Amino acid sequence: MVIILSATTVGTSILIIVAVLIIRLVRNTYKARRTGLPYTFTLLHELETWAYITDPVLRRFCRSHVLSGRGWPRWARFMIKDWHYEDKYRAHAEHGPVFLVVSPSGIVCYVADATAANNVLTRRKAFIKPPEKMKMLEPFGPNIGSSEGELWRTHSRIATPTFNESTLNSVWLETQKQAESLKSSWLRGEIEVFEGIRTSTMKTMRNVSFGSDTDDETRQVRPSAHKLSLLEALNGVVMHLPHILLVPTLILRHSPWKVAYTAYTEMDTYMDELLYETSQDIDRGLVETSSSHNLLGAILRHSRKTEAEGIDLDEKLGAKLSLSNEEIKGNLFIFLLAGYDTTANTIIYSSIILALYPDIQDKIVAEIDSYYETPLEKDSPASESVSQLLGNFPYLLSFMYEMLRVFPVIRPIARRTTTAQKLIVADGDVILPAGTDVIVNNTALHFSELDWPSPEIIDPQRWMVPDPHSFDPSVQPSEYEESKMRERFSIIPANRKGTFMTFGEGPRACLGRNFAKVEFVAFFCSLLRGCRLRLGDDVNAEQVEKELRLLSGGSPVTLVPPDLVDVKLVPA
Repeated sequence: MVIILSATTVGTSILIIVAVLIIRLVRNTYKARRTGLPYTFTLLHELETWAYITDPVLRRFCRSHVLSGRGWPRWARFMIKDWHYEDKYRAHAEHGPVFLVVSPSGIVCYVADATAANNVLTRRKAFIKPPEKMKMLEPFGPNIGSSEGELWRTHSRIATPTFNESTLNSVWLETQKQAESLKSSWLRGEIEVFEGIRTSTMKTMRNVSFGSDTDDETRQVRPSAHKLSLLEALNGVVMHLPHILLVPTLILRHSPWKVAYTAYTEMDTYMDELLYETSQDIDRGLVETSSSHNLLGAILRHSRKTEAEGIDLDEKLGAKLSLSNEEIKGNLFIFLLAGYDTTANTIIYSSIILALYPDIQDKIVAEIDSYYETPLEKDSPASESVSQLLGNFPYLLSFMYEMLRVFPVIRPIARRTTTAQKLIVADGDVILPAGTDVIVNNTALHFSELDWPSPEIIDPQRWMVPDPHSFDPSVQPSEYEESKMRERFSIIPANRKGTFMTFGEGPRACLGRNFAKVEFVAFFCSLLRGCRLRLGDDVNAEQVEKELRLLSGGSPVTLVPPDLVDVKLVPA
């Protein structure tokens, strides 16, 4: 009798749950229909917690489907977190530039319309960052990337002044120093190439932004008090963010993901050490007198100053004037992540493509050689601003933008409506209901044939003409386009707003975009002077490019290559 009652209770519970889900689905369908936008259905969508389970399962199960060049199966697509890169523009070709996905838990609006994308990102109060998704960026505390409202203003007001010409000058010099060191080790076969690139970019970020000028291998050699190097700890945190955020620390320590616990605690300790070291430098007057571009030093000095003055609130704006230690560590993590992870992956993708496309590499080398062929000392940008310096490398800079278009290392941009909001699209306006999640699909925007003719073709020249949206790399450039390329057209990028989203748009666009440009150009200027990138003898070039184009490497934060590729650096 007990068993029958238990079975009945379970059956009733299941029926109640199903009924609730159906009611929610009907309600959300009604809301979606009222917008006038096309919509489709899914059992659960990528922003739900359950998607952490469906994502790895479906990625493994559907791998062969993706490698066939057909993207994700329709039935699985929206249950996979960050499904966009593998799918390119397919979902939008089926449903439209702006469409809705309806599930029992809510509505997601996917945007691949330039007008709508720009509208979403320039109205930060109308379209806020969803708190649960921003938690992915907060393993150590709130930061400029995850915060909203007046807290974001506080983070921005403190951090923005450090991204100045002095900083960019230091980025150029430090990047070339690290690239030369990597170059020597690479030529001697002493280092795994992509690990070397990650170490090089980590060193640049740490030395420039956190005031260290010691050659300690960026703690790649583990200090005696640590189990992991700084690089290993940061990589471990990035790859295991879901486990770190979803599993309580005590359970995580004794779980199958103990490596995540180790990476988290090691990273936390490293950041405490950086805070302590910088505080000591401030006490000795080293940061104050020697560096105006030390990000961590600037944040600590500002917080100390406001605390000493006894003023921690701008009464006029109602905003904090200083950051807590947790917020400082949160920013330390996000700048390490943004300055190291995204730049390293962009350089890795670019190195593989240069090995696959020797004609592009030859043009970049010719541009670099042309700049350095004069007897003047060109390793330091002291004689001209770094912004002017970049103007000497239009093809290399265009190559960077083309890499970021084809391989958008920044994941799709998520926002949410807290109240009903008007969304401006190319062919009219629509009203999105309150609580709608909005995802700006970077990859689809970058592969839209409406904005980028022949988007699958890699050609840096599309960025070297006044209108990159009319340049079709599948046909011979017009005489006008040829003349502009010969004149070294200097407005790069010249794309329309909303068509290229790697650095975002609006008031919350990437603070470090100039940092990234300088580091990219300086790295390849150093690496390719007297050297060339080549694929290993046993590498199948066609297979490498196929997998590079069709698969991502599974990072929950940034786009990473799916597999290691044997790329050689050889003397020219």
